[in-house]
Amino acid sequence: KVIGDATRADYTPADNTVAVSIAKAPLTITASEKWIDYGDPLEFMGASYSGFVNGEGPGYVQPAVQFSSNYTQGDNAGTYTITPYGAGAANYEISYVDGTLHVNKVYAVITTIPTAIDGLVFTGSAQTLIHAGEATGGEMRYSLNNFTWSTDLPTGTDADTYTVYYKVVGDVNHYSISSASLSVTIAAPTAIIGDPNNITEVNAFLTYYDGQNVPSLIIDRPVLNNMYNTL
Repeated sequence: KVIGDATRADYTPADNTVAVSIAKAPLTITASEKWIDYGDPLEFMGASYSGFVNGEGPGYVQPAVQFSSNYTQGDNAGTYTITPYGAGAANYEISYVDGTLHVNKVYAVITTIPTAIDGLVFTGSAQTLIHAGEATGGEMRYSLNNFTWSTDLPTGTDADTYTVYYKVVGDVNHYSISSASLSVTIAAPTAIIGDPNNITEVNAFLTYYDGQNVPSLIIDRPVLNNMYNTL
């Protein structure tokens, strides 16, 4: 109110009521960015706060902030959204900012390592060189040159020692596994000559004619029991 000056005739006392509005302070709650691995559940989410006054902090927020997401455990690796909601705080006008969830790939696993097939001997036909491997989270691939890859098991024809490479190509949720190798031998055949009571073994070797990949078994010189020295 206003009190008039009693010494002046042109002033009289007056009073009035004035309404004063105190606006809520703005408070922004931002969901924290989070990283998990493929297959993991989404838990332990958090948030950051911007806008507290008078020394107040997150403990002043009641009810506490809650979170939802478009991610479900087992979803593919990728990027998802974390959405905060449901917080309350007297004297604050709350707004929300979504956070980002990153679901990372994990490495594929070789559950059965490929192994060489033992006891291979030259037959003139292609022979499978290894027992297949198995993997989870990807596909086994094989190669004889570490460059050209296939899901087919590698084969060899000639008597030789082969290097077989293998690796796992990961799927959308798994990282690939780099190549490793093993050695596999196709042995030259052994010729047996002589009479049944006195057998002599002669290791054979391969030769090729006119540049063609045509193997011939050669026995160097021995002649027993009227057998020819070239088979």
